Amino acid sequence: MHPLTRPRLRASIVLPTIFALFAWVTQPPPLTAGEDQPIRLDQPLQLPLPPQLKTLPLNNPHARILIDLDEAGVLVDVMPIEATHCELLEPALKAVRDAPFIPAREDGRPVRSQAMVYVSFFDIEQEAWRQGTGILPFGGNVSDAIESRFYRNMPSRYAYGESRPDELDAPLQIVASKIRLYTSEEGVRQKGTCLVEYFVGPDGNVHFPRIIHSDHDDLSMSALLTLQVTRFAPPKRHGNPTCVKVRQPFNFH
Repeated sequence: MHPLTRPRLRASIVLPTIFALFAWVTQPPPLTAGEDQPIRLDQPLQLPLPPQLKTLPLNNPHARILIDLDEAGVLVDVMPIEATHCELLEPALKAVRDAPFIPAREDGRPVRSQAMVYVSFFDIEQEAWRQGTGILPFGGNVSDAIESRFYRNMPSRYAYGESRPDELDAPLQIVASKIRLYTSEEGVRQKGTCLVEYFVGPDGNVHFPRIIHSDHDDLSMSALLTLQVTRFAPPKRHGNPTCVKVRQPFNFH
């Protein structure tokens, strides 16, 4: 049990405003007083294609990463939502974590918010081939040819995305958790129920929890505190990483 004071906790779970990410190709223009802006970047995130994927006929290789950025420009939460190939996840996540995001603004002030970040991948040899200025890049050895054929036949098996619980290779399994109860400044603990929706990411951690219903704000705090220390076995689909959305009721009595 972790009795915590109300002001600090309430500040820590303020729900962010959701913006679509606008990636600036050049330096962002100066802001005018009171102007609203989404999360920004000074340039798009474009990465070289990982060497092990160069022999695959990937169509528009990319990843989409959901982020939660606070008013100081610090990432609060990060989770991949989609990727053309599961092996794009690691470089895409690293690029997002290293990127110098500019916080969103409301009424001219920086605010915490969420955004979807698009990370694109390119290969110079493939681009040259598509433009007719280079040789066919999908060469390699026999093993590469076999892998390329498998990919052509079933590209969706290699892609990363959200799965339903019944599509997982094995049911979700909690490997670590601890009930944490919120206590008000007056020492009161509320009783009742709370329904929370969240993602279990490919790392097995809980991401982007959202309160669907709660009998009291203090119960919401207890549920979110409990989810902070909850870990799952990383979900898999066809042996590859995936994410899954969960709705979980909490009963505090």
